[in-house]
Amino acid sequence: MVTIRPMTLEDPPQLASLWQDQLSLIAQTDSRSMSPSAVTEWTAGIVALLSDTRAVALTALADDQSYAGYVVGWEPPVGLLPAVGSRVGLIGDLVIDMHRYRGGVARALVAALRAQFAARGVNRLVALSARRHVTGQAFWRSVGGVEWMDGFWLK
Repeated sequence: MVTIRPMTLEDPPQLASLWQDQLSLIAQTDSRSMSPSAVTEWTAGIVALLSDTRAVALTALADDQSYAGYVVGWEPPVGLLPAVGSRVGLIGDLVIDMHRYRGGVARALVAALRAQFAARGVNRLVALSARRHVTGQAFWRSVGGVEWMDGFWLK
C-alpha cells in the first residue's frame, strides 16, 4: 500500500535515483534516447516546477516511508498541442521504483493526478512515453491511452 501526497522541496534529491534508474532502463531499449542530465540539473528543474501553478507533482510513499515513485504533470497554454483546443494536462514524468512494478503504484499515481487535474477543470490528459519503451507504452494502453501523434526531438 502507498500514500500519495504532493511533492515537497525535500523530495527531489531523494527521487533522483529513481529518475536515473528510469533513464537507464529506457537507454537499454533505445540507444538513441536522451542521455541523462546531471542529477543537480534534474533536481533544480523539478524544484523550479514545484513553484509553477500549472504543475502537479505527486510522490508515492510506501508504508515504510521509502519512495515508491512520483508523477509530474502540467497544464500547457491552451492551443499548444495540435488538434487540442481545450485545456489539457500533460503527463511528462511517471517513475516507479523498479522493485515496486506491478504493485499498483503507477495506477494510484495516475488516478491521483487525474483527480488533481479534474479539480482544476482539466479532464483531457496526454502522456509522454518514449517510443521504444515497451513497458511504458503498455502501461498507458492499460489505463485507456491510445496512440495519438508522433513527435521529433530536435538537437
